[in-house]
Amino acid sequence: MRQEAVYDVVKDECRKQFILGGVKGVSASQVAEKLNMHRSNVAREFKKLLDMKLLYKREGRPVLYYVDSSVIEFDLKTHKDMGSLLNNIDGFIERKTEVLANKGFREDEIKNKLIYEVEGYIDKYFQIASSRNEMQNIVKELIGVEYVIGVDGGGTKTEAIAYNLQGEEIGRGYSGFGNIVVDREEGLKNIEIAILKCMKNLDETKCVHIYAGLAGAETGNNKGVIKSYLSERFPVSITVVSDADLAINALLKGEDGILTISGTGSISYGKYKGKMVRAGGWGNILGDEGSGYHIAIEALRKMVKDKDTGLEISNLSKALLNELNMDSIKDAVKFVYGSNKGEIAALVPVIVDEAMKGESSAIEILEQAGKDLAEITFKVYKLLEIEGEAKLAVKGSIITKISIVKDSFVKTMKSYIEKFTIIDDEVSSAEGAYYMAVKDLSIK
Repeated sequence: MRQEAVYDVVKDECRKQFILGGVKGVSASQVAEKLNMHRSNVAREFKKLLDMKLLYKREGRPVLYYVDSSVIEFDLKTHKDMGSLLNNIDGFIERKTEVLANKGFREDEIKNKLIYEVEGYIDKYFQIASSRNEMQNIVKELIGVEYVIGVDGGGTKTEAIAYNLQGEEIGRGYSGFGNIVVDREEGLKNIEIAILKCMKNLDETKCVHIYAGLAGAETGNNKGVIKSYLSERFPVSITVVSDADLAINALLKGEDGILTISGTGSISYGKYKGKMVRAGGWGNILGDEGSGYHIAIEALRKMVKDKDTGLEISNLSKALLNELNMDSIKDAVKFVYGSNKGEIAALVPVIVDEAMKGESSAIEILEQAGKDLAEITFKVYKLLEIEGEAKLAVKGSIITKISIVKDSFVKTMKSYIEKFTIIDDEVSSAEGAYYMAVKDLSIK
């Protein structure tokens, strides 16, 4: 019993050290203090565990075999294999850290959670001491799988995620905006960077297809521009679609229905019995009603209208000027004409804050956004001639995170459609690549 208790303490401490970076081993004094044992008794248990080859010494302190890269290097066939495996574990920790940070966990909480999150990976290391063949199978599993990549690019960020042919995520990468309408050169570069980050720990030759779902892809010849650019950089077949096309496959898991997106821009997109239609999504000049950009523009438009009619500056206008660190409406106008869609849409949280305080014009703008989104959704519904209950998926921070917008959307839809189900699962649009691959590549 003592032996198992001592081993468990060494195991837990080494895992913590591994996650925090740098395994130094565990002293007999540390274990003695935790287990309320005499140091000499702990030392005797150390010797037994060392004799059993469950531990070895590093600079005089016991360490678990499976957290030491030199042992892994010795037991694997090549240094390249070792590097690939370690990189996969590093990537796993990096992704988990990012997910937990986005959920609001503090640094110390993240480290504690990771100790358990990473156990599945670290446990595989332990097999090295007893089975070299098993370790080689693990390496093959991590770096030799075939996969597809989905790229979701919008007006503010680009996300690339790799999925194996069972639909499990195995790699992820982020970069800046992927809408080349905003800036062609920078947008293309951001798409490339996201894919490269996604492939960082994967075998490039095992990628069977890339599905790039990008805002602005259907504008002009942008599809051809994007496909040509990516084809020169990645030796794999590539399909470029709109961000809505990728997202509808993700949220509806390849089934029929309608997807309405409202983020920086907006669009409604539907498919039913082989028919595919869309409404909205014509960009900030011709459309994008109900989007973050449109909401911000409406608030700024009200600001200048109030000035033209001699009305006192509203609390909403004051909050916007304060956010922009500007003193005059003229400065705000210069900001509008000198900024891109993403920078303007970034003002939406200010409008939401004012609405939560009861500012009537802010509430009215957000409610109208919900009505606008319902309007384009209903247009798609009519064009598709859906029979029975309709599946309505929603995506984007404006329609899923702002309750005033979502409530207005649902209320308006109820006045249009008798039976419908709202789907607002938090899944990445990039997951649509897997469902598209199931259909296009006949993946079972």
